[in-house]
Amino acid sequence: IEARGVVPVEPVRAYHRIPSTSAASVMSNNSDDVPLREWPMLPPSEFFFDTVTMRELLGCLQLNGYARCHGGPVHFAVFHRYLRRFVDCLDSSHDISWEAFAGGKSQVWLDWDDIRPGVIKQAVAPLSARLVERVMITLEDPGSCMLATLYLITTTCFIVLSIVLVILESFEYFSNNLEWKEKFELIDAVCVVYFTGDYLVKLLCSPWVRTPLYDREFHLAMAVPKREQQRSWSTSAKRSPAHRIYKFVSKSANVVDLISILPFWLDRLIPNLPGLTFLRAFRLARLARVFKQ
Repeated sequence: IEARGVVPVEPVRAYHRIPSTSAASVMSNNSDDVPLREWPMLPPSEFFFDTVTMRELLGCLQLNGYARCHGGPVHFAVFHRYLRRFVDCLDSSHDISWEAFAGGKSQVWLDWDDIRPGVIKQAVAPLSARLVERVMITLEDPGSCMLATLYLITTTCFIVLSIVLVILESFEYFSNNLEWKEKFELIDAVCVVYFTGDYLVKLLCSPWVRTPLYDREFHLAMAVPKREQQRSWSTSAKRSPAHRIYKFVSKSANVVDLISILPFWLDRLIPNLPGLTFLRAFRLARLARVFKQ
């Protein structure tokens, strides 16, 4: 692009500045686009490169300085390169019908009106999701289906309940009452077993799940990396099962999840270990994560 006299604008890191892609905004602003699919009860068996997905990719290119001007059209060569990367993050053998974009015209600069025909004609066909990936989508993406939303609501209730228990146990009336203490321990055990099951299922699924299927922000960051990370893309886009486990365990949100359940199990292994009550306060961070979702 620089060779053609176009100077990229300074990259912007604010992912959340991408225009809203909620179902309501897409329906109101793009009534002539691909019709929105009904909200399913179970997690989708296919990943669609639909209006929301392609708009976010275009927005990411514009925000990171790959457009002719800030928020302007993108050169076809740039769009070709990064859409290919976007798809390769999921399946490098998946074909793209490039002639569907820009209505089959030899267009140099593409804006949304040029990209939209490719979305309507499904220039990028849907990708199949394996059973283990559908399980992970249910646990990680509350907007994917009704079951995922129900799971999020259930998890939120358990988080709030466990936080309330920590607060109540700090009062002398409850801490010195043996009957209340036994009830609290039982409820706390149920909560921790639920959180432990959630963490272990995700951990067991993580080696076999393509992260971009349920983490759109990660998907965009992989497809449109920072300029200094361009050379490392080919090795980082395709991960081994061991690398996926490492990335799952080291992710900050999952570290918080692990720390919030460790006190319960440490207390069973090493009774009267000091400092466990403080670690239980990390459950509040889980609640903040739910609100973000």
